[in-house]
Amino acid sequence: MFECQKIVDLPSFYLAFGDYWLEVQPKNYAIEIDNTGQYCMLCLEPTAGREDWILGTTFLRGWYTIHDYDNSQIGFVPFAGSDKSSPEEVTEAPDTDIPSEQQSDDTYTNYEYSHD
Repeated sequence: MFECQKIVDLPSFYLAFGDYWLEVQPKNYAIEIDNTGQYCMLCLEPTAGREDWILGTTFLRGWYTIHDYDNSQIGFVPFAGSDKSSPEEVTEAPDTDIPSEQQSDDTYTNYEYSHD
């Protein structure tokens, strides 16, 4: 938990989903919890004992998502009025404020969508 006024100090980050970078902005991963605008909390949390994360409404804010079960694909497009930009094809890590010597060579992971 932290003071909501500090959301402006949080960074945006990028997730590589398949062959595309998707930006996650602070306003998408931090929410107000007390209805006064005073206290906020992060909406990102790992699942105990697992190496993967569940991306829910925090991640999906600002996107239409298209689920193509027949071809095991998910598509993302910003909806009208969203401040999200269209996904960018992965060619290299997106520009960040992190100095290049601190960036990992393992810049992204491909995820396969599966259903039963």
